Amino acid sequence: MKNFIKGCGFFFLGIIFFFPGNVFAEIGLSVAPQKYEMTVFPGDSYAGQFKVHNPSAIALPIDLRVIPFGAQDETGDIIFGESGAPENPVSWMNLEERNFLLAPKENRRIPFEIIVPRTAPEGGYYMIVQFQLRIPDFERQRHGARTVPSVGIPILIATTELALDSSPPREDLMEITSFGVVPQNRVGFVENILRLGSQTLFARDAFAEERSGAKNNEIGLQIVRGEPDHFVLLIKNNDIFHFQPKGVLTVYDSLNREVVKKEIDEQTVLPGMSRRFELKKETEEVGSFNLSLADIFTNFMVGRYRAELNLTGQGPVHTEITPRGDALSLSIFSIVPFIFWITLLTLAVLIFLGRKRIKMAKEALFKS
Repeated sequence: MKNFIKGCGFFFLGIIFFFPGNVFAEIGLSVAPQKYEMTVFPGDSYAGQFKVHNPSAIALPIDLRVIPFGAQDETGDIIFGESGAPENPVSWMNLEERNFLLAPKENRRIPFEIIVPRTAPEGGYYMIVQFQLRIPDFERQRHGARTVPSVGIPILIATTELALDSSPPREDLMEITSFGVVPQNRVGFVENILRLGSQTLFARDAFAEERSGAKNNEIGLQIVRGEPDHFVLLIKNNDIFHFQPKGVLTVYDSLNREVVKKEIDEQTVLPGMSRRFELKKETEEVGSFNLSLADIFTNFMVGRYRAELNLTGQGPVHTEITPRGDALSLSIFSIVPFIFWITLLTLAVLIFLGRKRIKMAKEALFKS
């Protein structure tokens, strides 16, 4: 939703329309702020204003529409007309102007007021105010139906009868349903083999009980191709209000050196929804490659890594939200050392088993 909101903040339409006299006109429209986020008690109201600017050289007829919205699970893509809220908040919005003509280069402020009914249930409510360019009827008749350009400002409302939560961090509102290296970088058949032997000393260490309360209280060992530098995180919002997760993923090698550090983008997770976050190491500059003895030891001899995810969240009512525990820790092994040691062991076994034949071949060679 973050990228969507950025797009709403300033959207250059880049659409060319035909006007009388075969004049080509480039149409532009910008609105502010990027979004409105507010906490309102039932029976109270919130007053604000939108700013709209026409950078074009022609006047623009504008229609304002108010539409509820929700989000698609995992991706967070906007779904218009489906808010999932207990009530439709569109009727709460009072706009002083809904249709107006914006002169060339004009800046205009559009006042609004949101009145929350006393009977509104506690929870999150979401709508978007859409600034839509109105194409004149003669243009429609002349050129036929076409997509109508628009730009919007999302409005996120939290309605509660309580004051902002100053209690200790809540651990039941944020659920980590998945965390690990992206599937395309993992070696599943090796993981399955190791999982079958999970009672061995090695597996007990690798499949240790997680320390942060993720789903099923267990994070399995993950085998990857090369250095683990691309992770996926799935967070579910169990609250009735939206929140924004934030935190840092840090990956350490077997020498406890920091090899990856990535901040989590602050994206909004709506109530009852899950949101997918991809955490990928920034591409190193060309010519910065430097393979040290420590790198050789880590990547080719041991290959063990440890990923730690420190995560918190902040919402409009609950100001501090955390997953269970302080950090999510994950054991990771690179497949490269496995191949190296298995190849070396196979050669040693072949040499051991074939030593008699080698000895006999040597004796036959010297006799001849």
